[in-house]
Amino acid sequence: MNRKLHTWLFPALLALITAVSVAADSSDLEFRGRIVRVTTLQEHSGSAIATHFDPRFAVTVGVVSARPESVPFVNGKLVVLAIHSPAQVFSADADSLAGRTFDFALTRTTGNGRTSYSALAARDPK
Repeated sequence: MNRKLHTWLFPALLALITAVSVAADSSDLEFRGRIVRVTTLQEHSGSAIATHFDPRFAVTVGVVSARPESVPFVNGKLVVLAIHSPAQVFSADADSLAGRTFDFALTRTTGNGRTSYSALAARDPK
């Protein structure tokens, strides 16, 4: 009985794992944005786009331009990014960021009816 269970269980699990990994689709997004404010995530009220598995800060950004333009990164809109640390993303203290403009890049992954964001990076515009 045990051998029969292994005979069909392993291929079934392998097929399921393959289907889940094939269903995910990743794309890179780039946008230029001006930082409006930086707060701790606890101080922020409202929703935020998680860009890290352990977010601690909320960064409100006004989107200046986006490539490709896609919701929620639409020219003229405000987005709130949940990040781990301003020092990690911006190499700067949170208090020095308001009013500064950065070129942002991040990865959007969609699959199984969910969208997630990761690998947020920011650099001074050229």
